[in-house]
Amino acid sequence: KDFTGADRDVGDFLMEEVVKSLPDDMHEFLLATSLLDRFNPELADAVLLRDDSRSKIDCLESRNLFLFSLDRERVWYRYHHLFAELLRKRLPESRRA
Repeated sequence: KDFTGADRDVGDFLMEEVVKSLPDDMHEFLLATSLLDRFNPELADAVLLRDDSRSKIDCLESRNLFLFSLDRERVWYRYHHLFAELLRKRLPESRRA
C-alpha cells in the first residue's frame, strides 16, 4: 500500500538501469507520454510534434517496458501506474538537465 512509483530505491534502479540505458529519443518519449493516462500513436505524435510514435511504442512493447495495450487491435496504450508515476516525478528533473 505504501509502495509508490516515487520509492527512491526502486525509482533510482529503474531510471539508471532501465530508462537511461535507452536512446535519448526513447527516454524523452517515455517522459513526455507519461503525462497521458492513455495514448495511441496519433495522439503521441500530436502531443510530441513527431511522426514516429508507432515505432517507439512497438519498441517499448517488444522490450516489455511497463507498457500495456488497452485493446486487441493494439491501438491504445498506457504505462503501468507505478512506472508512469515514477516518470512523472522525474520529468521536472529531466528539464533541468
